[in-house]
Amino acid sequence: MKLCVKNAVSHFLSFFLVLISPQPSVAQFFQKSDILLSYPQTESVRDDYSATGIAWGVLPIPPHWDIENQDHLNIFTQNVSTVSHEGRTFHARIEFDASWELFIKYCVRNGLNYTDYTCKSVNNQNFEYPWFAGRTYNGGRPYWLSSHSAVFKDFLKYQIDKALLADDLKVLMLDAQTSSALACRDQWSSGDFSTASMTAFTAWLQQESTTNNLSALGIPDINTFDYRVFLKQHGVHTDTDYKNRVQQHVSNETPLPLYEEFRLFQNAAIRELTAELITYAKEKANPRDIHIGTSSPLGDPYRSTFLEELDFYQQELAMEESNFAHKPALTYKFAEFLDTHFILTAEPNDWDGINRDKSREPEVKQWIAEAYAHGAVFIAPAEQWTINSGNYTPTIDFTSLYHWISENKDLFNDFTETQAEVALVVSREATRKYVYRINSIANALEEANVAYDIIVAGDAYFKNPVSFNTLSHYKKVLVQEDEYTWFIANNATLKNNLNLLGDKLDRIVTHNEDGQAQAIDLNALNTCLDYTVSSSASGVHLYPRISSTTSGRMVIHVVNTNYDDHHQFVAQNSLRLSLANADYSKASFYQAGHAPMPLSVLANGNTIQVSGIENLDAWGIVLLENEF
Repeated sequence: MKLCVKNAVSHFLSFFLVLISPQPSVAQFFQKSDILLSYPQTESVRDDYSATGIAWGVLPIPPHWDIENQDHLNIFTQNVSTVSHEGRTFHARIEFDASWELFIKYCVRNGLNYTDYTCKSVNNQNFEYPWFAGRTYNGGRPYWLSSHSAVFKDFLKYQIDKALLADDLKVLMLDAQTSSALACRDQWSSGDFSTASMTAFTAWLQQESTTNNLSALGIPDINTFDYRVFLKQHGVHTDTDYKNRVQQHVSNETPLPLYEEFRLFQNAAIRELTAELITYAKEKANPRDIHIGTSSPLGDPYRSTFLEELDFYQQELAMEESNFAHKPALTYKFAEFLDTHFILTAEPNDWDGINRDKSREPEVKQWIAEAYAHGAVFIAPAEQWTINSGNYTPTIDFTSLYHWISENKDLFNDFTETQAEVALVVSREATRKYVYRINSIANALEEANVAYDIIVAGDAYFKNPVSFNTLSHYKKVLVQEDEYTWFIANNATLKNNLNLLGDKLDRIVTHNEDGQAQAIDLNALNTCLDYTVSSSASGVHLYPRISSTTSGRMVIHVVNTNYDDHHQFVAQNSLRLSLANADYSKASFYQAGHAPMPLSVLANGNTIQVSGIENLDAWGIVLLENEF
């Protein structure tokens, strides 16, 4: 949690800021001004984008490459060496799903039958990754692999061994941690009923439960327990039965015996596997320092992998404005709450949409701007995977935007704190039911330029109870009403801590299923706050950030979301910003393609007016300072 306030306030607030500021992480190896490409490409492309690293550095995998072919492996190690000697990082990725062909070769080479190590349905059937469905390789199909399999775990370590043959490698990324945890997600509802998974689930239940608890769960003898058999005893006889029962359980809470326990077990198992791989990689790399991240999705209530040992998170996030459930703001806020380095790109479907309709390319600038404004790093769109329409390559210039980031590193790296007097309490577990409604609140706050923090409520998947002291320092604490009654009401400690807030607590009712109609009185909210920022133009989003090293300095990311009918930005002129209870005396405006421009700062009581912003395209940054 990063609660930040304007510098020139009371001693109490300054002291509070010191108390709650997070400790530095990963020895500043990663920076908020980092610029990453998905793939190595050429040195000229890397230079064009001022790239500081490669985000998805692929090991040689079939069908076109072979990790056991020394010539192919040499190309990989040479890529790492070349990129590293240019002063850039190379994130070698360890694949869970995209390496299914490589896993087939691995099994054949070791005399193993790869289908012995796949996820199984209730009826003991193999099922395919939907995004690779229909493909074949060496007579095998892209069957979903079980992360409970000892052979699959050894295969992941085998990939680590191969990656570390590159002497200059400093970063590993555990990519697409799909496997059993994702196979059990509501969306897919296939589960992992392999023998390895069933054995591990029984052991987990035995460890986590008492005899009385097991009996209450309908398990008279844990020593003979098998979850697949157990489900058949409760009317789940076919794969269709299971999928229907899962959907009924999720949509209207129709009981499905042990479903929640099964999901919690899968989450615990993927965290345990991740920790095992981190330990293995660091020991294998010793004495080299190796930084390890994951593509485990921060916003997923079931398969997020929260470990202190992880140095960064790297994900594909839905960017489409129409996809209200998956707007990225919540994930940005989760990352800030965890004080973790966050790297992202859009989902392949988003890139597919841009690839098919090139007139929409300017929208990508907004994606980039909002990510960096939230303290995240958006991978440069030099080449992006679309799944369906070939890789997307830009037809407009994004390089100048990334050059600008590179030339103004201090505007990003030095401003790590948010300015927020409002907290939105979010249970990640509750997002599975109410993500639309929770997003409606986040969206309303963003549209109104109300700075806010996400406070993640502790739950079975994220054991982090929220204290009253943490909450009480905010002027307003918001919680979605359905989330409060469904989840928080069952958590006596959290409910009590929220209720102790009195008038500071607002339980927000969202009316429509899509969550877009919401009942936040924004005017009333703003009157409760000391530090507000507003713009003279609608559709301009403001993201203030406070310097973590120097008092009397703040930046405001100014993001334009106004488009014409042809998806082009409508430039904003004569733009003014108003800041309540601010005492800055100097302001400058930075925008890609333009020299820094001084702005006018006029004090009016406790408010300052910053004016003179002209020709705002997609994104600019206002730097506020004190001259004395």
